[in-house]
Amino acid sequence: MGVELEYQAIPTGQMLIERTRTDIEFGESLCLLSFLLRHKVDESFGPMRDVAQRLLVEHPGLLKRYCDLGKRWDELHYLLSATRREEPPTDDDRAIDKAFRDGEVIADHVRGTLGHPIRYMTPADVVAVARVIGGMNEESLRAHYDPVRMEAEGVYKFWADRADDAEWKWLVEEFTRFRTFFQLVADRSEGVLVMWS
Repeated sequence: MGVELEYQAIPTGQMLIERTRTDIEFGESLCLLSFLLRHKVDESFGPMRDVAQRLLVEHPGLLKRYCDLGKRWDELHYLLSATRREEPPTDDDRAIDKAFRDGEVIADHVRGTLGHPIRYMTPADVVAVARVIGGMNEESLRAHYDPVRMEAEGVYKFWADRADDAEWKWLVEEFTRFRTFFQLVADRSEGVLVMWS
């Protein structure tokens, strides 16, 4: 068990975010959207199922504009953000933080499966993140990779004694997927749902 983090691109002009704010029952089902985009389900899933089907038809490739960091999201946040490392943040760090904890809460009733608020990143937020991480690489991550400090500072599900070459390789691969996702979504001027489950 543990808290996982996933991102789903949302095309603009859909009125989806506005509807989730005003229609409580619809908003409470937003946490199902990424699942409904990936699975064929029956009508019992209600109007969110219909929205997912329409989005897939109107926005080919939407399935690929998804990123799941699983339970290891905090390791990446730590390496990317001075805020997370409890160092003085810059505007770039604040942009990164929106991709993890500081994005806009849609509404109190719009929550993930574990009760965490679902957050929305506007297309401008997405572009800001893509710009910051677009210039980063493995060396950028390595500059902040200190397993003993990471464990001492409470990085979620991280243990220094397990920080081997395989762990590092995983982090670099996850960063690459994260960077590719944000660049792809930024290029399409879409927003992003930040969902904890």
